[in-house]
Amino acid sequence: MKNAMKYLNRHNPLTETQTPEIETRYSKENWCIVSCPETGMVYLKNPPDYDAFEEDYAWEKQFAEQKQRRKEDEPVFSAISDMMKKLRTRYRKRESIERESEKLILELEKYGEPLSIIDIGCGVGTKLQRICHYMKEQYDIDTKPIGIEISVAQAEQANTELEKVNGYCIQNNAIDGLASVEENSLDLIILCSFLEHEMNPMPLLRNCKKKLKKHGLVLIKVPNYACQNRKFRQEKWCGFRYPDHVNYYTPDTLNRSITRAGLTVRKLKAQPFNDNMWAVASLP
Repeated sequence: MKNAMKYLNRHNPLTETQTPEIETRYSKENWCIVSCPETGMVYLKNPPDYDAFEEDYAWEKQFAEQKQRRKEDEPVFSAISDMMKKLRTRYRKRESIERESEKLILELEKYGEPLSIIDIGCGVGTKLQRICHYMKEQYDIDTKPIGIEISVAQAEQANTELEKVNGYCIQNNAIDGLASVEENSLDLIILCSFLEHEMNPMPLLRNCKKKLKKHGLVLIKVPNYACQNRKFRQEKWCGFRYPDHVNYYTPDTLNRSITRAGLTVRKLKAQPFNDNMWAVASLP
């Protein structure tokens, strides 16, 4: 099991080459987080290989373990955080990824339907299913949803959810899963809370470019390593996840990653006290 796993020795995921690196104060246990002084890229140097994320380090297991650790280490802060999430869910109704996706789908509708939408790292598929259902109910917009999920258990659940809106889920890592999709076929690619998990983000972004229709868009959400919350919370910042967060982006390194992949940044939103940031990219 975990003690028999292979561990990688990564190059800088932004440049895809060996660059100078300095170990940060945020390394933990066996996990080494480094920073490149030349590019500003921060990343996990020694993650387990892809196969480990199918089951042993599957997202749902890591999320549950981290939540329990936070309850034990910071019971008051954890309780406040849980309460705020419940309040946001109660009064906001739809999550931010849903609202942002819906705006882009309305923009893309003029190019004809059904709109092909893929959610990379879709989890159990609930968000994508809700997005497609909402667009049909509220705007009579037809969609063709596809999920990609590496976790075996979550991919099975996602397939069930997406079948409700005439879609399906591909159980695979992001790069191989996306490779199975026809080129120039996608209207919208969603990378919500995913790029920080991807050990090879540049090949993935370049593949996104190949799969987009000429008017297609990529919606990206990642934790913002440069936010004030990280600077204040330090190693207790919620953006640290060991070992499934392997890339720690700032607005600058996210912008450079997108442009190096041959895409154009249409919008990048990063607020100082928000743990996450958003970007929308398109073909040049």
